Amino acid sequence: MRGKMVAAWVTVAAVAWAVPAVAEHEHEHEHTIPLKIKESASCFSSDFSQFPYITFYGVGDQLDLKPFGTSSLNWHVQVLATQTGLDFVEGSFAWTLPNNDKLSGEYTGFTINAQTGDYELDWLFTDGTGEVDDAHGTGVTHGMANLSTLCAQFSFKGKIKVEDDDH
Repeated sequence: MRGKMVAAWVTVAAVAWAVPAVAEHEHEHEHTIPLKIKESASCFSSDFSQFPYITFYGVGDQLDLKPFGTSSLNWHVQVLATQTGLDFVEGSFAWTLPNNDKLSGEYTGFTINAQTGDYELDWLFTDGTGEVDDAHGTGVTHGMANLSTLCAQFSFKGKIKVEDDDH
């Protein structure tokens, strides 16, 4: 019995050692692309038709997404209006890059100070096409929104990982 237990532990240890090595090997043919939007501004729309849920959205926002250049962004963020502010519910985004490749994903967090308009928006890149096929990564927007005019000033930093061209 003791021999079987030792063999089982050896097997478990071998699998535990091999799994990170396999996962690491899967990502060795990827490269990272840093993403950035310097100080920018745009206005957005809102939909109160399902209040207390509110959807903020933008369609075709033209933004200079480094390193790709001027790209089109469609996005939406849904919040729940509460007595204490706006609670994040869900959101998603889709970029169209200058060469018509796509980057898409979901927002994983949104906080806004209703008094000052300071906000933070967390991005999770989950897919891409063309040169950014199967892109994955994260990013964050920091900004200030005016909920009276529905306009915001912001900057964005993030990074995606994509497969190398030769794989």
